[in-house]
Amino acid sequence: MIHEQLRGGLILGGPKETFSEDQQDKFGVNADGDVQDEAKFKTAVAKVCAVRTRVTSDKLKIMTVRNMHEDQWLPEQQSIMHIKGFGSGLNGKAHKAVFNDISRSRCKMMVWDGDALDRTGVTNMVPKFLENDPQSNALAFKLDYEVDDFKESWEHVIEKYPNRIRVVAVDLKPPNWRDAADSGILEELKALQDLPDWAQEYFLLGRVACNATCSKKVFSLGGGGISKHEARASANSGVAWTIYALSRGRNEAHPTLADWAVENPSSGVKLRRNLDPDEALAFCKDENKPTCTLGRTFVVRCVIGGVQRVTWSGLPCLSGCWEMLPNQCRGQVQKVVSAAMPRMSKEVKRLEGNCNDSEEYWRPFGDKVGGKNGPMLVSRDGSRLLKPLDQGSASQREVEAYQILRVTPLGSFFSGFHGIQTVADQCYMELDCAIHGMRRPIAIIDVKLGRKIWEHDAPAEKIADQEKKIDSIHKDSRKDGFRVSAMSAGDLKLNKENLQVRNGVLTEEFGAWLLPAFFAVAPGYGALPEGPTGSSRPDDKGCTVDTAAARATLEQLQRLAAAAESGFGGVLRSSSVLVAREMRSGGTLVVRLIDLAKFTPYEASNVRDSNLCCGLKNLIKTWSIWCSSL
Repeated sequence: MIHEQLRGGLILGGPKETFSEDQQDKFGVNADGDVQDEAKFKTAVAKVCAVRTRVTSDKLKIMTVRNMHEDQWLPEQQSIMHIKGFGSGLNGKAHKAVFNDISRSRCKMMVWDGDALDRTGVTNMVPKFLENDPQSNALAFKLDYEVDDFKESWEHVIEKYPNRIRVVAVDLKPPNWRDAADSGILEELKALQDLPDWAQEYFLLGRVACNATCSKKVFSLGGGGISKHEARASANSGVAWTIYALSRGRNEAHPTLADWAVENPSSGVKLRRNLDPDEALAFCKDENKPTCTLGRTFVVRCVIGGVQRVTWSGLPCLSGCWEMLPNQCRGQVQKVVSAAMPRMSKEVKRLEGNCNDSEEYWRPFGDKVGGKNGPMLVSRDGSRLLKPLDQGSASQREVEAYQILRVTPLGSFFSGFHGIQTVADQCYMELDCAIHGMRRPIAIIDVKLGRKIWEHDAPAEKIADQEKKIDSIHKDSRKDGFRVSAMSAGDLKLNKENLQVRNGVLTEEFGAWLLPAFFAVAPGYGALPEGPTGSSRPDDKGCTVDTAAARATLEQLQRLAAAAESGFGGVLRSSSVLVAREMRSGGTLVVRLIDLAKFTPYEASNVRDSNLCCGLKNLIKTWSIWCSSL
């Protein structure tokens, strides 16, 4: 009966050519199509007929997996990205950051799994994407028996952007799963036999979509179990996932995509955190939830189940922390804590004083030699450093870079990263302090690497501005791909101001006086006299040079260069080598790679960053020539 009344007929979504449960509910029929609710049936048929009349093929073209590439409408695969995540419940506070990331990808097509338009869901990104770039298009993969539902949900967007949205109607009805079988991905379903048919169907829909476009970029705004299985299945095919730890405003009963990202770190999986005030709800597992919220890190954790002791942990200590405990555990927690309180009181006071938002725990850091961030803070014991997140999106990118790069070959050259902290309403990222435990006096040098200091995807006007900026300070040394940005060693101080006056430091000056001054034994060289580059040098005051430290630093630079040459999944612009040493013979020294705000990830992990590598190579060459003269 319904086929007679619907022009063009109706594709059935149930097993053995029957109506799916959703179709039964929509049309008021049973599985065989017998009408059970006449009013509902007439209303649904009228609605489908009307939307088919309004949304015509000149506005929305319906394709199949087999013919979607025939008219060259799709761009090349590197210009296609897939968007996934929660269909509703997102609070929208991270949408600006997400959209900035999408814009930086420079993709011309956004692909999604045909979900209905929801202003609180991931699909809200689609009209924003189309509005932002008039040359962009969007492609939906939709189960073939749900295409009418798609038209109803997206009609006004289709009207606004005619022929800029298309749909691929996918045939995925069990048990044959036709389009999945034709795509060669049906094997992936064997590990998911415990999932219900509808979940298997939507898993395959996402996998068919990625396989059909050949795209290697996925952005996911949160995501549940099905997305988790998709990410796992695509991990071996070079697909790069950027996963945003976003909640949908409720507790998750099952492990989420964000849980999977924490537990499966790799160069192809980037988890972006600290964008959602309700981030803890993005995870199901407690061990994956944020280890701090708004900077508070003090909490008592009691090990329940026969362990008669109290342990300390860096879990959240907000006012809601007590509410996070199961009711049946609270009485036992109180008993254990009360019994242990006499011996715990001193430790409690110490830890409360060490809360990350306690201004008494932090003090100004006086050894900062360069950088445009505001004042840094150092912990009372000198072990941790707080770098202010005061550079907008650049600060956010640096946080992401620390999270991504610590598992690459470069990882051992970074200071330990311990998340985001808040002190006196200012957000910071917490790092291990490179000079912790060093005996003063200490010498520190910051050497910028690479001729190009702008982001890899920077617009032309910014590149021109950065070129002009660097020429005004380092016109003569930039050609070698490394340049001293700042240094402090005894009375010798190099900073932005005096380097700009003298127009930087020449490459030949590194061996003539800069490196000898840095490796001088205390008291060190005198102050930098006035005069242009190449014509003035500080007084050496008869100091000796710690040649062993100079050669040990050279060895570490060579190790760093080898790690960079092997590839680390992106490019680093305007990063620095920081070297710090005790100004005595045989003293401690460290080499660190810092300033990661201009990191751009690549899909392939073995891509060589020629800008960084060439800068390191020339720095090592200059260093080696000087060391050979000692």
